[in-house]
Amino acid sequence: MNQARRKTLEKASALIEEAKTIIEVGSFKGASAIHMAGLTKHLGTKLYCVDTFLGGVSFKMEDKTKDTPACNYDGWTSLYFQFLHNVWANRCE
Repeated sequence: MNQARRKTLEKASALIEEAKTIIEVGSFKGASAIHMAGLTKHLGTKLYCVDTFLGGVSFKMEDKTKDTPACNYDGWTSLYFQFLHNVWANRCE
């Protein structure tokens, strides 16, 4: 997570810590969601992440071979699987 993003989340922490429900639109690889989940873990806050997980045009891979680890079978990056891995690895449920 870059420094600007971290500062934004720090400023929002007071609001986040009081939330019963959080809806994050645009979750990418899950860094912000993991951070918010950590801030609210003791509150039982529900966190919903909404994303197509297709990335932008820059994430479209030219090489659509199955051998490219960053691609799924349709040639798009596997951001969804990276998101799931990150959330799972950080013990967020």
